[in-house]
Amino acid sequence: MAVFDAYKDWVRRNRQWLSSAESMANTLTWLLPDRFAESELAPEA
Repeated sequence: MAVFDAYKDWVRRNRQWLSSAESMANTLTWLLPDRFAESELAPEA
């Protein structure tokens, strides 16, 4: 369990960085060109 405890400690110490990275990843997914290519929204848009 030492590895898991080290991971938990790292996450706690880097909470702000992880939050920013997650937010950036969520934002970037909206910019992907094929995001709606196979959805039903594409033909209607």
